[in-house]
Amino acid sequence: NSFDGRWVLCGDLFSRASAKRIIAVIPCMPYDRETMLTHGDDSLTPMAAADLAILLQVCGADGVMFVDIHNPRMEGFFTSPHGPPLPMTNILPHRLAVKYFQKKELFRPVVVATDNTAGEKAMAFWSMLKKNGINAGFTTMVCDAPKREVREGTPILFSSAGADQPSRGSDEGDKNGVTLNHVGDVEGCDCIIVDDIVDTGEKAAATAKELQAGGARRIFMLATHGVLFKGAVDRINKSPIQEVILTNTVPIPPHIFCEKLVVLSVGKLMAEAIKRVHAEESLSSLFECRTNPGPSTKASTSK
Repeated sequence: NSFDGRWVLCGDLFSRASAKRIIAVIPCMPYDRETMLTHGDDSLTPMAAADLAILLQVCGADGVMFVDIHNPRMEGFFTSPHGPPLPMTNILPHRLAVKYFQKKELFRPVVVATDNTAGEKAMAFWSMLKKNGINAGFTTMVCDAPKREVREGTPILFSSAGADQPSRGSDEGDKNGVTLNHVGDVEGCDCIIVDDIVDTGEKAAATAKELQAGGARRIFMLATHGVLFKGAVDRINKSPIQEVILTNTVPIPPHIFCEKLVVLSVGKLMAEAIKRVHAEESLSSLFECRTNPGPSTKASTSK
């Protein structure tokens, strides 16, 4: 909220100073999960993402730049009643992760999507690995839960326990416990779990436990935004995850930093994107990653 307030003041200041163009650069978009009204048993979640988009436009923004936005639906909120929609640039930091993993000597690497929502982002990273000489497999996690148990607005507690062993947690979690399984064979593989945000760490830890049960050799977690709520680092430390690779879009307090966390800087990537936007140059090549192939890898048979 403090960031939003500062941007409102700065945006209004530059607009009053007759700036030719104002681009809002927001590494981690606040409230980008709140893109629709969600009806729970007795609650209604506000569409804060839409409200924030309106606020940015009112304060004079001519364009918006994000890093790995959570929900593409956000683009629909940046519309102007008096002209064309505001340009929205979404920077994907996958090229940084590809360069990092090229040094890890991966054996039979497999990219793992935590769920269907993360599937598109995981597939994009998998494709970039393939283009740069890392012949990786791909798999996704699925939940064995009857649809009637997954009600809109109620939390789902991910678990690697069997269907007859519900997850241990809150009463709501016990009622909505689900079984998390992976598709394909990961035995002896180096697995890279891909998501855009790590907040509670519950889903990441549950996914890692399931992969470990499937015989995974090493388990990495790749996420752009390390929000890391209270207790998240403890869950990561207790999980089979060897490393969690994040970017510096969200500052990580020193007192919760641990050896498993690896932070990659998006500074140069964003600086180049800002330069190209103002020069009206193409951004396509910026998101490609053409580097020297790392150590040879053997692909997994997972599909």
